[in-house]
Amino acid sequence: MPEFVLLDVHLPRMDGLQVLERLRGYERTELVPVILFSSSREEIVEGYTLGANSYVTKPANFERFSEAMQYLGWYWLNLNESP
Repeated sequence: MPEFVLLDVHLPRMDGLQVLERLRGYERTELVPVILFSSSREEIVEGYTLGANSYVTKPANFERFSEAMQYLGWYWLNLNESP
């Protein structure tokens, strides 16, 4: 099982909110922390309603995005307490 899931809201075949809903529907994955990413803030409420643990607006450039991923990964692997 993963320690956490980084999930983009805008995926090509099934959007990230649908994936999140499915993850929360299975007993094995219902407690896995899920961090949603999007270039907009439109899905924040829906994401949290469906069980997201965090919502991050993607930075516009790749360097900032990479930096954000490093910080998030470090936080979830080193500081977060999982059930």
